[in-house]
Amino acid sequence: MANSGICTLPRVLDLPYYKKILVFAPHPDDEVFGCGGTLAMLAETGCDVRVVVVTDGGKGDPDDLFGGAVAHLRKAESTAALKHLGVLDVIFFDEPDGNFKVSFETMEKFSKIYKSFLPDWIFVPSVSDYHRDHVAVSLAFFNVWAKNGFSGRLFFYEVWGGMPVSWLVDITDAIEKKRAAIREYKVPLKYIGYEIAKMGLAAYRGMFLGSATEQKYAESFLEVPQDNSAFPLLDLLLKGREYVDRISR
Repeated sequence: MANSGICTLPRVLDLPYYKKILVFAPHPDDEVFGCGGTLAMLAETGCDVRVVVVTDGGKGDPDDLFGGAVAHLRKAESTAALKHLGVLDVIFFDEPDGNFKVSFETMEKFSKIYKSFLPDWIFVPSVSDYHRDHVAVSLAFFNVWAKNGFSGRLFFYEVWGGMPVSWLVDITDAIEKKRAAIREYKVPLKYIGYEIAKMGLAAYRGMFLGSATEQKYAESFLEVPQDNSAFPLLDLLLKGREYVDRISR
């Protein structure tokens, strides 16, 4: 599929070998839903993948279907899901689910992880997503990244809302790993059909890979510029988010 110039299609992202990859997941499951296939493929190329799960997922069982201790259960689900992707390095911050607030303490945690790991690539949820925790986590890390000279390529991934994207990763070879990882999340799957939704989104994004004879799957990302031009992009995305919130009231 050719690009027309005025409406440029997302390009296929070449994955690195033996690089450091840092992922921020607001809740246990976002890392798999948003970029699980990509993480599996990065692990296969020898990359050192570290996942930071920011909140404890404690509000993930509002009907008490699992009899309490849901935060502990969701942490176990996250660990099991990431194993399917070949990712063993996961850190849990255990911030309150549904009410993540950017504080001095949390910014220090984010900064410490970033400076000690020195990632080559970073994945965070889109600031135009439909969950306040996702937006807050993304903005918190963006500030850390900017203050540290925009070091490392930063990518927004999509979980609850679509976004304009600049890159695709062909995850066709990793789609069953992503499916197996999603199925580990028994708590959220009791409430929402995430497997159908995420397989469908990956199939839709795979359409842009241009095959008419084979089912392709892809995950998509918006890369943030590694300089001060990142701020106008962020402002544009946030204004779009504010506009949607305003007309939806």
